[in-house]
Amino acid sequence: KKEKPLKASTPKTKAEKLAQKIWQENGASVPVDVYAIASAHRIGIKTESMEDDVSGMMVTSEAGVASILINASHAAVRQKFSTAHELGHYFLHRSTSPVFVDSKNGAQVFFRDGKAATGTHYQEIEANAFAAELLMPETEIRKIFPQKISGMELDYFEDEIEKVARDWKVSKSALTIRLNRLGITD
Repeated sequence: KKEKPLKASTPKTKAEKLAQKIWQENGASVPVDVYAIASAHRIGIKTESMEDDVSGMMVTSEAGVASILINASHAAVRQKFSTAHELGHYFLHRSTSPVFVDSKNGAQVFFRDGKAATGTHYQEIEANAFAAELLMPETEIRKIFPQKISGMELDYFEDEIEKVARDWKVSKSALTIRLNRLGITD
């Protein structure tokens, strides 16, 4: 019995809609160049040594100039997702009043508390949704995986999932989570 193709759902959240818009404005292709997106918005990106449990952060000068700091010790695919996540904070949250902690040099660091690390803080959830849609757009995923993949078929699709992750320069685990959240896998 052949299953019907899954219907593409339109982005439901503000974060997903914004990510889709930015993706389209930047060529609507994968892999996504998050560094070019940051550059187009005059956001500097630096990799630095950080505690291992810190993936990245936003730093804003008193003049309002934004920079993204990414953990230099993380894998390239993790750095890319972290950059997309921080771009999510930039596009979604910079006009709000998030908590910032001043450092010794006067820069302001986007605060991450214990709730943020567990993904329960709403702004963190939004930034993750933004990053997932930006790097792994639903429209592109559904072109490759148009039908639901049952648990029994998952082994058959492992090579394809690995290939897509490699081609899009994202981690296999990020793509697997994305497929699950889109209802393509169980």
